[in-house]
Amino acid sequence: IVAQGEEHARIRFTSVPGAAFVPNRHGGRPGLPDGPPRWEGIHLVDSMSEENVLAFADIEYAQDSQGSIGVNASSLLVDHVTFHGTHLRMVYGVNASLVVQHSTFPDVFGPDEDPVAIGLDNVAEPIKITGRTPAGGQLRIAYNSFGTNKGHNDVIDADSRRVGDGPILQIIGNVFQGAGDELLDLGGDVYVAGNLFQNVTKDEFTSDRGYASAIS
Repeated sequence: IVAQGEEHARIRFTSVPGAAFVPNRHGGRPGLPDGPPRWEGIHLVDSMSEENVLAFADIEYAQDSQGSIGVNASSLLVDHVTFHGTHLRMVYGVNASLVVQHSTFPDVFGPDEDPVAIGLDNVAEPIKITGRTPAGGQLRIAYNSFGTNKGHNDVIDADSRRVGDGPILQIIGNVFQGAGDELLDLGGDVYVAGNLFQNVTKDEFTSDRGYASAIS
């Protein structure tokens, strides 16, 4: 996929324009706010082309447990992208070569929304990465802005290789507004530099009674 917008000519991926609001029942979860009909997002599978790019794009109402953007055994550059209208994972990588940069991730929950009542536990995470980055690939999250999260839901939940075993995850120059669980929940070896971590405190919505941490 090559979806290459420009700063003043962005690409908009959205629901049906003008559609009536409908109940949001993804996964049978009650309590999600009504809104435009949801769609399942943009998913790459077995596509290791280095030309795959989503840039200067706005993704609205794409709600799927595999991500508004899903990258499965594939390569993708996500650059200057915004997200709106989902309570589930926004970027989900599995065995992926993935760069996410200069993008804006909103607050996952509104001020009056309760993740426990909605039934969202450990799945409402802006970025989720599992598996092993392919040899010759890269895994980089850089210069993004992340809104707040609530409950037992991380902001970035990611696995990484070990140094010497292949490319490791780099998390560089991001701004994190806050969470009730972890901002970074990491496995493997990760390079973390130049980030701003704010407002991390265990909240009343989490099912995890351990610590809340900027980096775990």
